[in-house]
Amino acid sequence: MAGYKNQHFVPKCYLKRFSAGYEGRAINVYNLNRQMAIQNASVKDQCSGNYFYGKDLRLEKLLSEEEALYDRIVMQVIGGNARFKQGYGEHLKRFAYLQFCRTESASWRFTLAMQDMLSVGGKLNDNVDWKEFKQQCVLDLVSAFVDTIDPTSDLSICIVRNQTHAPFIASDDPSVLTNRLYAQNRVAKGMTSGIASAGAILLLPISPQCLVVIYGGDVYYLPNNLGFTTLRNSDDQLQIWNCSTNIYFSEWGDRDYLTKQIALCIASKPANRHRVNTAVLDRVEEAGKKYRAVSKAELNGHSEILLHVEYLSPFPARWPSIIQWSVRRKAFYNGSGAGLLRRAQVLPDQGFRNIFQRS
Repeated sequence: MAGYKNQHFVPKCYLKRFSAGYEGRAINVYNLNRQMAIQNASVKDQCSGNYFYGKDLRLEKLLSEEEALYDRIVMQVIGGNARFKQGYGEHLKRFAYLQFCRTESASWRFTLAMQDMLSVGGKLNDNVDWKEFKQQCVLDLVSAFVDTIDPTSDLSICIVRNQTHAPFIASDDPSVLTNRLYAQNRVAKGMTSGIASAGAILLLPISPQCLVVIYGGDVYYLPNNLGFTTLRNSDDQLQIWNCSTNIYFSEWGDRDYLTKQIALCIASKPANRHRVNTAVLDRVEEAGKKYRAVSKAELNGHSEILLHVEYLSPFPARWPSIIQWSVRRKAFYNGSGAGLLRRAQVLPDQGFRNIFQRS
């Protein structure tokens, strides 16, 4: 059992591709808190915690199986395999979303959002063990992934080969969920995007030379050859923004360039990844209760309030040029808080319509 004590939320098989000499023993790190690069840190000490997924080892062993398959597939992909074998794409999509769910940062985002919501509602309890709460968040997020239908199954996938002077980097929270449609479409203004949203984009660098791009094919088009495409201008902004503490890079000689890139991105890194929206009861109609959005300062004196936590996706200043708009875009909306959804995520008879289809 002691062999399972140090459990990684970013697996060693993933970090190995960014390690010195790709040997999986030492890795170069840029620590944001200390604002310095560290040469040849131990891979086994990165992105891990004692019994991070619990002492019963159920989740740890399930994750080990996912990681072993990922390692075999990535070895083929970055080794120059000319085409995607059947099943490669499905597992890479599954692994990328799993990596999005399983990190310490993911659990902290949920915990901090809950703390803020309870604080606004006057229900924050000093007796809550927030460390234990965070640990339970990890277990709930990963258990939900293991036990539910994969929400990435209807998404498209493409492997991007890096032909720039700047290798891809990784971090302690390397799988980035973003959404260009939500960032730029007026209908989506004020909505919260997620993995089921139309226009979802999930980005996971798998080596300094390869990036997995998972995207909604009903909104975007990526020109590719047998599942592969090339990139000629690179931007690490999203990876740096999504990072909690540590950036990982393979070549020590890249540290000065990377330090400059980090300095540029950190200045514009969003301070918060969530927002608590507040509303008060305005009136009661035959159809139901109506609430009015107010500021936190205006909540006093109201007996019934409504709180909504909005998770904020990172939107870059410049979107990758390889992610192009599809000519026949589709995004379905019925006016509800579900937002803009992909066709595969739409329930029948719920009044959804394609916002890009003229009446």
